[in-house]
Amino acid sequence: MRGRKPRWYNLSKPKVRQAWNKHNLFNLVRAQLKQFRHNKTFFQQKWSAKSMTRAYHGAHIKETDWNRAFSRRLLSAVDMPPQYLASYDGSEQAAGRGSGRTVDPLEKNPGPSASNYSLHERQRQAALRSEDDGSARSRFIHPRMAFTHDPLTKLLRAPVTNMTPYMQMAYAPLERRLDVAIFRAMFASSTLQAKQFCTHGAVKVNGKKMRYGSYKLNPGDMFQVDVDSVLYATGRAKTPEHAKFLRGEDWASKQAAKAESKQGSVTTLDPEASEQASGDTAVEAEAVSAAEEAAEDPEIQTLAEGENAEESQLTEEERTAQHHKQLKALVQSAKSLISDGEGLNPRKKRQLRSFMTEAKRALSRTGRTADVDTAKLDHNGVVDNLAALLKDFKLEGSSVEAVASPESEQQQQQPSAKEKATTEATTELISSAEVRKQILGLSEKEQEALLQLLRKDAENPIDESKPYWTPWQPRRYMAPFAFIPRYLEVNQNICAAVYLRHPVARRGMAEVPTPFTYETNQLAFNWYLRRG
Repeated sequence: MRGRKPRWYNLSKPKVRQAWNKHNLFNLVRAQLKQFRHNKTFFQQKWSAKSMTRAYHGAHIKETDWNRAFSRRLLSAVDMPPQYLASYDGSEQAAGRGSGRTVDPLEKNPGPSASNYSLHERQRQAALRSEDDGSARSRFIHPRMAFTHDPLTKLLRAPVTNMTPYMQMAYAPLERRLDVAIFRAMFASSTLQAKQFCTHGAVKVNGKKMRYGSYKLNPGDMFQVDVDSVLYATGRAKTPEHAKFLRGEDWASKQAAKAESKQGSVTTLDPEASEQASGDTAVEAEAVSAAEEAAEDPEIQTLAEGENAEESQLTEEERTAQHHKQLKALVQSAKSLISDGEGLNPRKKRQLRSFMTEAKRALSRTGRTADVDTAKLDHNGVVDNLAALLKDFKLEGSSVEAVASPESEQQQQQPSAKEKATTEATTELISSAEVRKQILGLSEKEQEALLQLLRKDAENPIDESKPYWTPWQPRRYMAPFAFIPRYLEVNQNICAAVYLRHPVARRGMAEVPTPFTYETNQLAFNWYLRRG
């Protein structure tokens, strides 16, 4: 593979590339439709069109390889709806003088045709009518493209709107390449990066590793890209600003801290939790490693056993009071997290991590996870146990009321043994009136919002070991390129796609994505026609 040339995204001599780069987007926006038919010979027009189109279609491919892959046989498809074929036998097409009955364009009922039954054709006609009615005027139109909506341009374009754009299929053979298909499926930010994924062994075709980006896909082939590679390619780039983001020194975190200081609503769990919330990710990693070393040290284990013995010497009343105090602080911290809104800035991330620590501690002491080692609790286990803890009771103010779920209301007549055990455990958990007075409550909406925040943090955590921005965010300037062709079936959850069929041309559209006009592709096709 040829490396990327210098000034690949040149701003002085712009060329549109198959990439999501911001400079490429800038060149695409300011690109003008050049007039090839003025002051140039036919050879010059064809060469200019070839130069423009080859900069986009397969710029990383040698010209000799593309000349070998070029085909003058352009694929197309005619809409033949099954409803139309089942209703008519074709005799209506034989009316007139052998080529069909001539229909007046102003006639209200022109007779049956395949276009009346084709869903694609009806959608296309509806889009054309909406443009004529002026409903598309509300959309933003770049000043350089304003001439395309002039009445004169629409009049000149009218004969072309109903034809099949065969010339837009000039570079259709390149869409079979594996690297181009990876780029079209939005698994890579450019064809060069897709080629790199293939070379490094991050791509599989039909379950087997494929290191050649020039591999030609056949209809029905499935290709899959490594998930981490896709997250790196489509995610926000990791810059020095990411360290400030983790420390909470970026602009968004500072603004959130100022807003919170103005409101004066700063709540902390305890001194240990506040220190943990103020610490950054590196400190937390050191604390985790120190805890693992401490677990292996026998001397520290004996000290921990002594502390547990001291806790066991407490009376039941003191122990329950301590647990209730922790639950009270837990509910207070949950209310502060929910009141901040839906955004997860670094400050809220640290608060969520400290909240998870306190939740593990509280859940392990309430008896809900007595049979599970506290150190082995993951995010999902804490969320499930905390959901069971908070949803058993509706906490509002200082009163506690039991909440009956719809399923329990339906099965009240025949409760199972597991439900009886759960009911007894929750009744023992909060049973005295003094405890109910001490606990500050969460409403049902606050409970759902809290659990949603915890699950969101568990699904998209901060991880400094990843080569992309964490928590993961989409790549900037990605929206204009976010489309998938019709000949691909993509599953973004597993980063896999199926090459359904070869791209074809239909009436009014071609399935090969290209930023160039019909005339430009026609001239480029004529350039390669003598070599095909």
